Amino acid sequence: MPGARLSDQELIAIDEDYKQIQAIKLVASRGGYRFTVYVPAIASSTRNESISGFIATTGKIRLRPPGAGQLERCPI
Repeated sequence: MPGARLSDQELIAIDEDYKQIQAIKLVASRGGYRFTVYVPAIASSTRNESISGFIATTGKIRLRPPGAGQLERCPI
């Protein structure tokens, strides 16, 4: 509801969701946005796998089957 006051817990939850969403790079594509994220996959030689998809401007999301991961680089 517009103008409704949010609780401290609701504000924290919104902030956490916002931070997680910012970690996913969206690339503008015809009619929406493409993305690829890497998720843990212990059985994989790279210890992760890729999840790619497309988010249409209508809100519909299409996911591809999991793909190959990539080796993680040491940040140091």
